[in-house]
Amino acid sequence: MNPRLLKEWRMLRTETIAGVAAATAPLLVLLLVAGPVRVVSEDMAGLLRTVAVMFFCVVVCFLAAGSFGAEFQHRTIGLLLVQPGARFRVWREKTMCLWTMAAIVGAAWLGQNAVLVWFLRSHAAAAQAGPDLPDFLLADGDLLNAIIGFVAVVAATPFFTLSTRSTLVGAFLGLTTPFLPLAAWMAFWLVTCEISGDGSLEARMLGLAETVFRFSTPAISAWFCWLGWRHFRRLELQDLSPAAGASLGWPRKWGRGLGVFLVCRPHGVMGNLIRKELCLLRPLAVITAVFTLGWLAARLAATLMPREGALGILAGLAGTFMPLAVLLAGAIPFGEEKQLGVAEWQLTLPVRVGTQWVVKLFIGGCTAAVLGFALPLGLACLTLPESVFHRGMPDTDVLTQVAVLYWVLFVTSFWAATLLRNTIQAVLAAVLGLVAAFFCILAAQQLATADGGGPVREISPWVGMVVVSILLLMQSRRRFRTTQPSTRAFVLSAVILLATVFVVSFCAFALPLPQDRLLR
Repeated sequence: MNPRLLKEWRMLRTETIAGVAAATAPLLVLLLVAGPVRVVSEDMAGLLRTVAVMFFCVVVCFLAAGSFGAEFQHRTIGLLLVQPGARFRVWREKTMCLWTMAAIVGAAWLGQNAVLVWFLRSHAAAAQAGPDLPDFLLADGDLLNAIIGFVAVVAATPFFTLSTRSTLVGAFLGLTTPFLPLAAWMAFWLVTCEISGDGSLEARMLGLAETVFRFSTPAISAWFCWLGWRHFRRLELQDLSPAAGASLGWPRKWGRGLGVFLVCRPHGVMGNLIRKELCLLRPLAVITAVFTLGWLAARLAATLMPREGALGILAGLAGTFMPLAVLLAGAIPFGEEKQLGVAEWQLTLPVRVGTQWVVKLFIGGCTAAVLGFALPLGLACLTLPESVFHRGMPDTDVLTQVAVLYWVLFVTSFWAATLLRNTIQAVLAAVLGLVAAFFCILAAQQLATADGGGPVREISPWVGMVVVSILLLMQSRRRFRTTQPSTRAFVLSAVILLATVFVVSFCAFALPLPQDRLLR
């Protein structure tokens, strides 16, 4: 096999495997619900399907950005540019390998979608009822729109990755590509309806939105693909930062305000550590800015064109951004240092290793709380009508549960970034680890209640979260001194954590509660 193609496959191997797993996850959820033994409820199955769909979208973006993003992460982009071969041959090999991996992931998703549609329709025909397809299943026109959007993301993300020199920012900007023609059409729609004043024109233009999307998105995809080749052809070593692989840089002239605060000072060790951690979070700042602009644009569109489902778009934006911000806030502090090649150098600073670890944990936790929790709530409070905000606002118990879940998500990502090579691997490992922990809890519940014993204990998730969080932080603190990533150490740590989750959950399910002893 061509060694260059083998190198490209190795760079995209993790994202491809994770994409296939996310694509086939709804089939596993169906087995848990409709199998011989019903393991999860319908509500829990719906939540798992939603998580699988969101994870699939994120993995596709990471896969599309990984072809060139991995070169920046491994600081090999300079070696790629000085190869004695034609620049177009390098671009062709990378593009061919990327589209092959994307085709495998897309085929896995189309396969599970076809199987689930066939299963539900066959059961509906047996019951002599109309098929009721869930929202995550696509058929006919919706399936075609999803394929067009998938192709647009894969085609545009390499250009954004090359332009920003950041895998995270390139992946997030690539995710917005399918919405560009719709945004342009919406702006044209608003101007035309405002000038003409014809009420019937609005309905006709709304009916043409899907047609515009289907015809304009492929053209935009081809244009972005050409822009990516053009940018790669003109890329030179002098265009790269001194640390090849650095993400979006701040302007050289800081100016006033926040920029002045982020410049390191000759005195103040703790302040400089905090500034350094804030500078590492630059990709997350760009992603937050894009989310904020998207929220404001969607809210403006919902105000000018009140439609059913407009608030659902805002909920989808917040539901995607909030867990992603929490994951990145935990993974970036370690991942960016390893990407820049300064992780080992940080240990030589005249500051205690424990102090550096605590600063990373504190800054990452505060960032996750502000960007992943407070910012979406603040935007909703400021932009939504008061009646809508209070109607959609969950109660205190639900907010507490979400906060605890986000804390576990943050700690898991923080732990994975300590052991793995980069931010992308840490985010993927954190999500897969939480799914594995969920199945360990289910296995413990089935084993503890196999004899038809007492009711399910609601204490299990909370006890497991507390214990696992403590164990995650202990392992992260212990492995912080070891800057060289080790697959063996990661697997060993993950096995210990999953075994702990299983044991704690089994004890919480099997052991009687105090009120049970009193009843006996």
